Amino acid sequence: MVHNISIIALNDKIIKFKKSNLSQEEHPHFHNPWEIDLLGVDDFEYFERTLDNLEKLDVKIGTDDGSKFMGRVLITNLGRGTYGNEVKLKGDGKLIKVE
Repeated sequence: MVHNISIIALNDKIIKFKKSNLSQEEHPHFHNPWEIDLLGVDDFEYFERTLDNLEKLDVKIGTDDGSKFMGRVLITNLGRGTYGNEVKLKGDGKLIKVE
């Protein structure tokens, strides 16, 4: 199962995503927008190169209760701006909790 989410902001390492097909009923511990810390991405220039190369990135997702989850993303639907790009959580769509 693959879930689509959209980038709505980019500021240094913190990116806010909005979910497109995950309901609060199915995943009550998720909130919208998600704040995602791209591990190893230090600046916007690097992030743009990553978009161009379709590289997979490790992400940490911070939830509103303070817990952390980790997943894998693949950047799709490429564009130059920070709005409208999509990422897909790969695998079964579940996120692995980070201790």
